[in-house]
Amino acid sequence: MPSLRLDHATVAYADGTPVLHDLCLHLDPGWTAVVGANGAGKTTLLLALARALPLLQGDLHQDAATVLYVPQRVDHPDPRVLALDADWSRAALRWKARLQLEDDQVARWPTLSEGQRKRWQIAAALAARPDALLLDEPTNHLDAEARALLLDALAGFRGVGVVVSHDRALLGALATRSVRVAGGTAELTALPFEAARAAWAQTEAAAAEAAAQARARHGKALAAARRARQATSAATAQRSARARMKSVKDSDARGVAADIRTARAEAAHAARAGAMASRVALLEAAVPAGPEKKAVVARPVTFEAHRGATRLVALADETIAVGGRVLLEGVCVTLERGGRVHLAGPNGSGKSTLLRHLAAVAKAPAERVALVPQDLSAAEAEAQVEAVRALAPEPRGRVLELAAALGLDPSGPMSGRPLTPGQAKKLALASALGRGLALLLLDEPTNHLDLPAIEALQDALTRAELAVVLVTHDPTLAAACTDQVWRLDAGRLALA
Repeated sequence: MPSLRLDHATVAYADGTPVLHDLCLHLDPGWTAVVGANGAGKTTLLLALARALPLLQGDLHQDAATVLYVPQRVDHPDPRVLALDADWSRAALRWKARLQLEDDQVARWPTLSEGQRKRWQIAAALAARPDALLLDEPTNHLDAEARALLLDALAGFRGVGVVVSHDRALLGALATRSVRVAGGTAELTALPFEAARAAWAQTEAAAAEAAAQARARHGKALAAARRARQATSAATAQRSARARMKSVKDSDARGVAADIRTARAEAAHAARAGAMASRVALLEAAVPAGPEKKAVVARPVTFEAHRGATRLVALADETIAVGGRVLLEGVCVTLERGGRVHLAGPNGSGKSTLLRHLAAVAKAPAERVALVPQDLSAAEAEAQVEAVRALAPEPRGRVLELAAALGLDPSGPMSGRPLTPGQAKKLALASALGRGLALLLLDEPTNHLDLPAIEALQDALTRAELAVVLVTHDPTLAAACTDQVWRLDAGRLALA
């Protein structure tokens, strides 16, 4: 039976900086959910399990002949995708049909949507029949139909499955065990995600109560130690005063007795002060650190909207093409200031293409229009960081304040270390929101974000006074932030 096991393992970044410490995990066949805040080390854990990152210490036991890691990004067709595309065996045809893959798609990879690429990536991994499959955010970019197809395919996998995701529906339907990555380590709980989350919350509540009680005892011990030190100081002062004021008429016997009594009192107070100091040290060690700091600070994301043109978009019977291929015909839409649009449609219908077109033709200054894409390449993320660094102190502080409200440590972009996809997305959102927009175009903004950041973004969009066009497969976000629907399908745009 295949399995993956980490024994007291420490994993580091490529530069040698430790990320995860003392990992003790034993993963058997079946699906295990891996959850945690952006930047906590979830992808690092998958890379360690795949032997793509070395261990600084400890051991990894792979009782599995084939271990496949499937990354978040799908910029190019990997060798497995190319092999599946060229394979016309009965098994390969079944996988292509199961995930609704078309024969000509790989040849025109740059024109495919992220969701279409993701289906090819997952199908190719499953077709390779690995003993262990490590998936990093597999449902990013997928529409509802594609998610259902993927879930059905993954449910039939019989090897060791590990999935990093913030998709609660996927985790609830697939995983029977849960790993929480937090505080530089990973904790395995033999429960599905929702049950595990409830157990973690109960543990954190108990830890918080224990911390409160320990701090109360600590405070009492500090007060007692302070009183003991004051008594010792008073006894010492009294003894010194008596020595200075001793009369020549005092008998030696009375003086000696008084000195003995004073010395005994001083010693008793000193002993008590020492005992109290020891008790304080013990109580300090007993005070739990408490639950991990939440990813999002407890304040709303606020930003100013630009007051400009009333009508921001006006398209009349337009045709939109990419690479000579017509995607949309007869596009007729208008968008007023403050309009809220959910741009819906299946993968590959042209939503991202239409967003780019709207950004190009918007009737507002270019600096007042922002398009936040689904993903940023490593080069794009680095360029985003450099752009923030180049800002004057006041606007840079504003961007970093917004990033912090989305759960990104403001020091992260300034540290020089590459950002995770989730951290890069938060910085991109903060950079857009920080410059007084008239029109915000969001392409799957929840991809790569942890749940607190999604909730903070949703709150911000519901209160903003700017125009928004939102592409998302998150029905909760769409319902909260938009009031009209533009639906793309079969090359046409319909207003619902």
